[in-house]
Amino acid sequence: AIGENYVRGAELAIETIKKENPDANITLVVENDDFDPKKSLSAYEKLIGLDKVNALISETTPTIEAIYDRVTKLNIPVMQGGEQSSGPTDDNVIQIQPGQYRAQVALGEHVATLRKKKVLVFVENYPAMLRFFDGFQEGYVGRIDRELVNFGDKDMKSHALKTIDSNPDVVVFMMFPDDGALLLKELNTLYVNKARPLLVFDANFQAGFTNYKN
Repeated sequence: AIGENYVRGAELAIETIKKENPDANITLVVENDDFDPKKSLSAYEKLIGLDKVNALISETTPTIEAIYDRVTKLNIPVMQGGEQSSGPTDDNVIQIQPGQYRAQVALGEHVATLRKKKVLVFVENYPAMLRFFDGFQEGYVGRIDRELVNFGDKDMKSHALKTIDSNPDVVVFMMFPDDGALLLKELNTLYVNKARPLLVFDANFQAGFTNYKN
């Protein structure tokens, strides 16, 4: 849904520019990375090699992680939506959204104020998410149980069972929405006749509200 909105926004921008500048020669070429680094790299090679683009819009974190070294050497302008695992750098990649690290620190601080005894954080085993966890830990300060979830893992039953075994007061989701929604589904199944912990979601929840709702 986010990718489709990015495309519509780009199309609207080009339409507006051409109305104001009839001689503007702009072509939009769209590729679907499917939130997959391999597909991102394949799409990038096509756009650069075959389509000969001279500017890029990258929407997802997996894409910029996959192409970053290549695109910085190429030095064409890149508009980036999803966050990188590294902080802002003086390069040709222009981050258009506020960085989430400070938001993760604030989330950790907020959860600390709840004064719950046991906090379990599910973290996607992905550079950007691991960095976000560091921010959460910085804000929370106290002891946290961390459970790593492999990127793209669709079998969440074992993770859900570990939640039951550890019996946390708070479960924090620091995951990409597709995978986080699958985990929530498993937890819902296991907590049917059991008092569930408080569920806390980081800002990635906004990107996948529909996934979680479904």
